[in-house]
Amino acid sequence: MIINCNSVKNRKAELENMVDYLNSVMILVETKMDSSVNYSEFLPASYKCEIRKDRSSHGGSVMIAYKDTLAVVEADIPLVDAVMVWAKAELDDNEVVYIGAYYRAPTDRTCDTLDDLHKVIGSLPKNSHIVLGGDFNAGDIRWDSNTVAPNSDRRGLCERLLEVLDDHQLKQARLSRRENLQFLICIVQIVRVWLSQSV
Repeated sequence: MIINCNSVKNRKAELENMVDYLNSVMILVETKMDSSVNYSEFLPASYKCEIRKDRSSHGGSVMIAYKDTLAVVEADIPLVDAVMVWAKAELDDNEVVYIGAYYRAPTDRTCDTLDDLHKVIGSLPKNSHIVLGGDFNAGDIRWDSNTVAPNSDRRGLCERLLEVLDDHQLKQARLSRRENLQFLICIVQIVRVWLSQSV
């Protein structure tokens, strides 16, 4: 499940109410928190979150929260500037899934963070099971045809995102319910559907 929090402060009750519907892993973007905030302040008691990239209370930040019964560790990835974190989850049948959380600010008109994303995915073991979710702020992509809207003012950025996904054989699994389709969950060779639901 991917959730654009637009700040996690004062959202503990909302997240606790969602527990019945949640899968084992949540990708949280735009948490708008810094290192002074402990995950116990906003996550349900049965969830942990030690895999996060904090920015400030004014924007960005991503995290991967997971049920405390899962075998999840932070994935070893190259150091990059992008707002992104990766987790490595071991499933019951000893299969491994890499889970990525990514955020790109809407004001960022460069492809730098997408190049970082390309680099990180390329560093994962070949034929890995991958789930990538986040707020790419690339709402001009037409996912039914993998093309960019003709009047897009960020054509280069949207085309680069499509290239990165294609290079790594990532396919869009489900989009958010917002009209402006910026949130994205991509899956390649996924073993289970327990990560593929979006809100």
